[in-house]
Amino acid sequence: MPKSKKTSASDPLLSASPLAMVRRRLVMVLGGLMVVVLVIAGRLVQLSLGDMGHDPYVPETVPKRADIVDREGRLLATDLMTYSVYVNPSRLKNPKETAKALCRVFTPAECAAIKTNLTSKKHFVWIARHLTPKQFYAINYLGLPGVESFYEPRRIYPKARLAAHLIGYTDTDRRGLSGIERAYDQNLLKREGPLVLSLDSRIQDLSMRALREAIDKHKAVAGMVVVASVKTGDVLALVSYPDFDLNAVQGATEDQRLNRPVTGVYEMGSTMKSFSIATALDLGAITMTETFPVGEPIKIGRFTIRDFKPKEGRMNATEVMIHSSNIGTAHIISRVSGPDQRGFLQKLGLLDPAVVPFDEIGKPMLPQNWSEVYRTTVAFGHGLSVSAMQLVQAFGALVNNGVMVPLHFEKTVGPVKGISIMKPETSAMMRTILRDVVASGTGGKSDVLGYEVGGKTGTAEKITGRGYSRNKRMASFIAAYPMSDPQVVVYTMVDEPVPTKDTYGYATGGWVAAPVVAKIVEQASPLLGIMPKPVIESPDTLVSDANASPPVPDDDAVSLSPDAQ
Repeated sequence: MPKSKKTSASDPLLSASPLAMVRRRLVMVLGGLMVVVLVIAGRLVQLSLGDMGHDPYVPETVPKRADIVDREGRLLATDLMTYSVYVNPSRLKNPKETAKALCRVFTPAECAAIKTNLTSKKHFVWIARHLTPKQFYAINYLGLPGVESFYEPRRIYPKARLAAHLIGYTDTDRRGLSGIERAYDQNLLKREGPLVLSLDSRIQDLSMRALREAIDKHKAVAGMVVVASVKTGDVLALVSYPDFDLNAVQGATEDQRLNRPVTGVYEMGSTMKSFSIATALDLGAITMTETFPVGEPIKIGRFTIRDFKPKEGRMNATEVMIHSSNIGTAHIISRVSGPDQRGFLQKLGLLDPAVVPFDEIGKPMLPQNWSEVYRTTVAFGHGLSVSAMQLVQAFGALVNNGVMVPLHFEKTVGPVKGISIMKPETSAMMRTILRDVVASGTGGKSDVLGYEVGGKTGTAEKITGRGYSRNKRMASFIAAYPMSDPQVVVYTMVDEPVPTKDTYGYATGGWVAAPVVAKIVEQASPLLGIMPKPVIESPDTLVSDANASPPVPDDDAVSLSPDAQ
């Protein structure tokens, strides 16, 4: 007989009955399911009570945004920790009563929004962001169940309106929306130390005050100032008016937010004559002693070029600039070919947008074709629209031995390399001419004793519809000083100035904008360490007649008109 197999008593599964085995397996499955149920239940409880006291809709940490300071470390933008208040409406037992209680703290308009939000089916609603300490204390004192707070940073601007267009602003979540705040958005979130700007708060402030005085006096609608270092390209002041409070951006109009020096492009009027004379001198097309007829208007096609106050005879380049002669400038630029004229303007950066890190940068408006009439009008300031930043940078090269240093908004550290644009000899001749414009010509009211200011006036009629307005103009002046070794460029423009009695009915660059430059030079120079040079005057020049009327400078408004058909 075959032998029967023996069952091992040491193996319970083998020794157990089939029913016992089913029971054991069922217990194991039920145990596993119980663990899963407990894990899910625990997570649900965690979510209902909050993740360790933290709402999933509120970030656990908020990255710090670096401070922005001026060149001397003065605070311009920083983060301030504030409380914000939020609720989950679905957790509120009595939303209407909660809203009613909160309305004691907020305005009627804010209260209406709170009532709507608290009765919604949303899982997260901000009641208010960045509360004042007084508001937060009042809400906390109410002791409302379900109303939670979050400690977060708010972007604030201690100097409010100062350099608002340059600094820019952020949204509620501190994302950069304009100016430096936008251009350096990611940089400000990552950098360790503050962002140091080229701006000098003191020069910015005094420039704004000088501009506002002129705007108020002449009942103008707007204006701007740019102050920059010739040697480093540092922008020391950038003023755009009207302006706004960076801490209350929501109330600012589009016109207030417009960054005129960077975004706006304008016909610069007679300031452009400086570049036309420099072009002809640098190319050897004219000499300093050569003269040109200015007594007769110039007819090009159906257009006639005139001077506002015609002179008889002939003028050299210096005299053309002193009297701001359109006719003389037209004769001079006729010695230069169209391609050479465009090439020189291109090198000066006047045909391309300024290279600055702003999205809202203005693009120059160029003539559709460079016909004889257009290239002639461009020579004395009509037909080409550029930004103030372009003009200031190009003028810096004009007086800096022909070396252009790009403008920028960060403080310069270390040596600066420029780009050679013209011959040093041309720059030297232009410095002499520009100084004579101030000492003997239309720019006289910009002169400050001992500072050797040199510059050029500009008065451009504004474009209205298809033509130019005789009653609306932009009065400007661009200057550099001291002419023996230029350190600073100052540009100012006043938009739509109205003549006054003490300007003898004039509202031109020489009467309106030049005095603004004089105030800036006088007040900013000591701050920059630029001292006046001793001036030896003869006794006769120190005696003035209080009853004598000052001479009226030649008007530098462009006069270009189509002949009658």
